[in-house]
This record gives sequence, C-alpha cells and structure tokens, in this order.
Amino acid sequence: MGEVRGVLEVLGVLAGLARELKLRIYQLAKQAASKHCRGLGRFNRKEFAQFLKIAISSEHEVRNHIIDAFDRGYVGAEERDGLVRLSQRSVTAAARLRRYLLSDRNPFN
Repeated sequence: MGEVRGVLEVLGVLAGLARELKLRIYQLAKQAASKHCRGLGRFNRKEFAQFLKIAISSEHEVRNHIIDAFDRGYVGAEERDGLVRLSQRSVTAAARLRRYLLSDRNPFN
C-alpha cells in the first residue's frame, strides 16, 4: 500500500517535468511497485528476493532522476528532499525484507 502512495506522490511532482524525464520516472516508480507485487505472488522466497533486488535497483534510478530533475530546475529543494526520502524508505523496506527472505531466521528456508 505504501508503494502505491509513493507512486502517486511521484506522479504529483511529475506534472512540471520535461516529457522524457517524466516518463522515465513514472516507469521506474511503477516498475518498483510492480516488482514488489509480482514477487509477493511467488511462493519461492529466493524468487521473491530476486524481484525485490530489481525493485531496489529501480528505486535507485528513480532517486537519480529526482536529483536530475532538481539539477535541471524542474523541482525545488523541498520536493526533491521529500521524494528522495520517500525513495530511501522504499529501498530500506525492500532491502530489509530481502535480507529476511534470504536469512536463516526465515522459517520457510
């Protein structure tokens, strides 16, 4: 659910961006959320962990594009900081879940 909220927040900022940058950020944010959902549908923890790895990579790209949007003057410092924080929260949550899935503490190992 947090992923959907994150994608919607990103979409709100996209309105003022250049078309190519807007499209790329949208695609990456949507892909990250999609990978989380797709991984949840798998019943294999290693497969789920792999989908999370891809989602984390997409979130890092989103963060890079957010910083690029700031550098180009499309978003202000406050918007950039909020979106970067949101992206970092998503990366942290996915990384922790991935670590758990691959750990010995996981009862499904």
